[in-house]
Amino acid sequence: MKLLYPLAKRFIAGHDFDSAIPVISQLMLDGYDVTIDYLGELSKTEEDCQNAQQQYIDIIEYYGSLNTPIDISIKPTQLGLLLDKVECEVRLIDLVTRAYVYGITIRLDMEDSSVTQDTIDLCLRLHKEHPNIGIALQANLYRTDQDLTYMMEKNVSV
Repeated sequence: MKLLYPLAKRFIAGHDFDSAIPVISQLMLDGYDVTIDYLGELSKTEEDCQNAQQQYIDIIEYYGSLNTPIDISIKPTQLGLLLDKVECEVRLIDLVTRAYVYGITIRLDMEDSSVTQDTIDLCLRLHKEHPNIGIALQANLYRTDQDLTYMMEKNVSV
């Protein structure tokens, strides 16, 4: 990441959360709405999943304590969707519940087509109890028009 950062810094606020805070703060002061995405996907171990969850907890608690409205984008595979769907859902419920307390929105980031249906199903299950969860859809899939209509019918933010 540090090698690519000079090329990507226009789009990435920092190489870690602490270094991103000043950039995010300035964007907010300049009037921008901000979505935070802790980069990474396809966690390979339980420890990777726990580390990602803790990073999101830190982000939620930091901005929540400042009463700063943000959106957070989460890739379900980063929280273990391909390792253990039940544990992934438990982690997401924890994050969405924490975020709700502070008025923070969680949006599930759509990854490759192999996890499209699992991501949609996960979002729909969580949305029943957590209205602060939404989803991003891939624009270039044949199924996206149908998915978009369905999610909107379910009142899920897309």
